[in-house]
Amino acid sequence: MIILFTSMPTREGTVQFMCSFADALLANGEDVRIFSEQGVCDDAPGHIRFDHIKLSEVALHTSKRIKDCAKAILDLNPKMVIFTDGSLGGAVMWHLLSGKVRCVLVQHDPEPHPTNNKLTLKDIIRSIFSARWLDNQDRYIDNYLLLSNTSKNRFIELYPQLSSKCSVMPLCPHPPKCSKAVIPSELADNTETLNPFFLFFGRIDKYKGIERLLEAYSSYSGTTPLVIAGSGVFTPRESALLDSINNVYLINRYVSDEDLVWLFSNCRAVMLPYIEASQSGVLAMAYHFGKPVAVSNLPGLTEFVIEGKTGLICNNITDFANAMGLFDSNADSMQPEIVAYAKEQLDWNRQVKQWLMSL
Repeated sequence: MIILFTSMPTREGTVQFMCSFADALLANGEDVRIFSEQGVCDDAPGHIRFDHIKLSEVALHTSKRIKDCAKAILDLNPKMVIFTDGSLGGAVMWHLLSGKVRCVLVQHDPEPHPTNNKLTLKDIIRSIFSARWLDNQDRYIDNYLLLSNTSKNRFIELYPQLSSKCSVMPLCPHPPKCSKAVIPSELADNTETLNPFFLFFGRIDKYKGIERLLEAYSSYSGTTPLVIAGSGVFTPRESALLDSINNVYLINRYVSDEDLVWLFSNCRAVMLPYIEASQSGVLAMAYHFGKPVAVSNLPGLTEFVIEGKTGLICNNITDFANAMGLFDSNADSMQPEIVAYAKEQLDWNRQVKQWLMSL
């Protein structure tokens, strides 16, 4: 049996990743259980619910309830527990399970990305009381699963002493299971104008390169609209560009599964103008829907792009503007190559099988 554990309080990208991981493990003949909070993925096969792990329960000592949760995991006699994120609840649990069962941590990024987010006083206090659980994790983790060769190489560069604990599996697409596509309310009055459009999808943050994208779009000579979809706060420069550029549509909020399906189904191409990247679930999602990508020339992205066939690699703002023009004429013709690449390189069942064999 393999157990997947998350203490994320909401159904977000890492939770969808976990559910796709579980499905692939099941397809490979593994018995699987998922431990998560109520409401996060209650419909997943083999789901076992636990209540939120509060900082007050672990700040000074570990409550009996949490110890009982660890015991419930051990009573299932799993051969490994896969922690699909590095949040506090997972850190507490791998402390309690280490040495009793193999603990695997999915390391989504080797190091933090630049961010616009500011730490609040509450965040600082929480980090102080959480430190004893989150520090020195290498003492408790038996294997780190990286999601690209680029990430693995960088992780080993940062932590050479952990090289023997590293494995890699390409980040495969983890689309929502809903089949219904719903046009976002912000776009409902512009359906004809928006058919098709360029799409930026994901959380708005410093490392995502939105300023670069907007500057490229301002010099693009075509008429295809740009849709930017995701929660987060724009920088003053990005806000100024948004005010000065026409034909850009915003969905500045959490994007529902139904909205996501509509956006990827109806876009012409997906733009990834990042300034840093370990890998990208957005890129994998674009391929799942048969859409080409324009990506910054970063190893974590270019590792998954065949130039001119599944997407275009951009070195600067001018390249992104040119990519938009090229997509206007050849995006549809790239679809067969994209579908073939996704089937060969980003198939969950195949990649999980290879990963299990490598352990």
